[in-house]
Amino acid sequence: MLTNLIKNFMSRGEARTFITYSLEHGTKDIEEQPDQIDSSEGTAKVLGSIVSSAKVFHVGKNYDKRLKLISCEMSDGTSKPDMPDGTLVFSIFYLSKHSVTDEVGEEKINSEIGSTIALVAEDYEKLVLGDSSEELTYRLFAFWEAE
Repeated sequence: MLTNLIKNFMSRGEARTFITYSLEHGTKDIEEQPDQIDSSEGTAKVLGSIVSSAKVFHVGKNYDKRLKLISCEMSDGTSKPDMPDGTLVFSIFYLSKHSVTDEVGEEKINSEIGSTIALVAEDYEKLVLGDSSEELTYRLFAFWEAE
């Protein structure tokens, strides 16, 4: 089951912050303290609120279940991270400034920077990530389980 793609879910600046923070520090802080992230430069304060907003306004609403975050992982190309056991739903935050088209079976996902989408775990094997020859295609994968 494919849920709605939300275009411009976050701003280009927020996406840049996500990429910068994730590449420098990984995503462990995001999964462990989604509402309390802070760095010495103050550049990563928005990360937890974006992930939390995706849960409240997008993932949980469309799936009609209470969810909690298992983990987040950054991808910079066409390879998908391993899906953790117990995943019910996963979401993808599109963080690249160029558009990219992913596919789930026959369904095409045309994303742009700041878009997010959530899919049920059963669709993970059908997901084929598109890429651009222009530059790396950054995506943040968030994996959710029942609360």
